[in-house]
Parts: sequence; structure tokens; C-alpha cells
Amino acid sequence: MQSSSDTQRLVQGALMAALYLVLFLITVYVPFLGLIGLFFLPLPFIVHHLRFGLKSAALVGGVCLFLSPLLAPLPAVFVTLLAVSVGLVMGYYYGEKKAPFLPLLAGMLTYLANYVLAFLFTYLVLNLNMIDVFQQMMEDALLMTEQTAAFLPVPGDENALDVFQEMVDFMVYIFPGLLILSSMLMAGINHAAARPILSRIGFDIQSLPPFRQWNLPKSILFYYLVVLILILLQAVEEGSTWFMLVVNLHLILEILLLLQGLTFVAHFAYVKNIGRILVILAVILSFIPLFSSIIRIVGIIDLGFGLKERLKKAD
Repeated sequence: MQSSSDTQRLVQGALMAALYLVLFLITVYVPFLGLIGLFFLPLPFIVHHLRFGLKSAALVGGVCLFLSPLLAPLPAVFVTLLAVSVGLVMGYYYGEKKAPFLPLLAGMLTYLANYVLAFLFTYLVLNLNMIDVFQQMMEDALLMTEQTAAFLPVPGDENALDVFQEMVDFMVYIFPGLLILSSMLMAGINHAAARPILSRIGFDIQSLPPFRQWNLPKSILFYYLVVLILILLQAVEEGSTWFMLVVNLHLILEILLLLQGLTFVAHFAYVKNIGRILVILAVILSFIPLFSSIIRIVGIIDLGFGLKERLKKAD
């Protein structure tokens, strides 16, 4: 005879599985809502893990993995594998209540591990190289651009097409870096989507420090300087493994330093009581190369000379 706790676990598990499958169907079949649904997919497994532990949550995940191929094309099952693994890992670290950044770091590494496994699976089993597929997609986009330009009354700018071709070639090199940045972004969005809901239903989830208080390790500056020197001196041969490593490190470090610059903007706005409008404006401007370079330089100065602390002392 089942105890009431076992019955509750089964009922809650069925509800979480049903909730996930609804979110899964929305993600796969509904264009705009699907993007939003993607951010909430790990939530049912996080909730069930916090309530009933890892084994019960893993069982719910197994049921969802079994049912997903019956509801969507087989490649979409990878979405369920992502959601289950990320949900279980982040749920575990939420329950541990250690460092507030730990669930995000664990979620990011889980996303990255899934991407690597998917890459290996497609390469070893399906004989597909995802980097080649990505490059072909970009080449097709370039070809469409050239064909469209040929029919325009004004001749297409050959220099613009050459620049686009160079961008295609470069994006192939930074594909690993894009996967890492995607992992960071998805883990951050999953946390931002899950924490308010988890807090509302009664779970004590540690909040991250205010964005204005975030600080990168100062060693980042040393790594950035080394990478920058290697690029400026053209010390690595283009197309080599070392070249790919250097350009990906450069991409990731520049994004991190841009983030550091934005934290200073947020701190400045807080100290001067300007409000969030300055931060929102800085985030929007960070998509423009000139302004992103300025914000990145601010981040470098803040990290090297402690601008936030100096501003605090001045006020």
C-alpha cells in the first residue's frame, strides 16, 4: 500500500511532466511563444527536484524523454534532453544554497556539455559536421544576397559582399565561442525566469548580488592583454588551431569586459540616483561597435583601478 507521500510524489510528478510537455509543444510548434517557452522548459524539473529530490525528478525527466518523440520530430528531443539535464543540475544547486552564482555556472556548463555531446553525436553517428552545416547556411545567405543584388536597379556593392564573406569565414572560427556565450546567456535567462516563480511558490532561492556590484577577477586583464598582443602581432597563423583558440578567447574576454563596463554604468547610475534609464541606454548602445568599445574601456579601467570604489569614496 502506497503512503500519502508516495501518492503525492506521483501526482506532482505527473503534473510536472504534463506542464513540461505543454511547454515543449509550445516551444516546438508556436513561433513567437516558442522562444519564450524555451526559457521556462527546465522549470518543472527544478520544482520537482526541490520538492522530492533528484531520483524523483530524474524519473519525471525520463518520462518526458520517452514521450517527446511521440509529440514532435526526433531532433526536437534534444530540447528535452537539454531541459531535463539543466533542470536537474540547477535544481540540485538551488537546493544546496551555496554560492548564488553556482546554479548559473552549473547550468552554463550543462548547456555547454550538451552542445558538445550533440556535436559529437551528429559527427560520429550522422556523419555531419555542425560547423560545416553552419558555414553552408551562411554561404547560402551570402548567395541569396548576391542574387538579390543582381536584380536591383542599383548595382550591389562588391565591397559589402566581400566584407560579408569575410564575416562568414570569421564566424566559422568563433563558432565554439558563440556556443559558450549561448550557454552563459541561456543559463542566465533560465535563472531570471525561474527565480521569481520559485520564490512565489515558497522556495527560498538565493538572489544574485545587484548587477552594479558584479566584478570580474583582475586576472582577466592579464589574459586579455596576452590575447590582444598575439592578435596585434599576428603571432598565430590564420586557420590553425591556435588561431581558433585565440580568436575565441578574444571574443569571450571582450564580452566579459563589456559586461564589467555595464556594471560600472549601473553603479554610477545608482550613486547619482539617475535611475535605470542610463543602464538601459548603455545596454542599447553596447550593440553599436563604437559605443561598445568605449564601455569596454570603462570596464578595463574599472577592473584595473577600482573605479567603483573610487566613486563610492568620492560620494
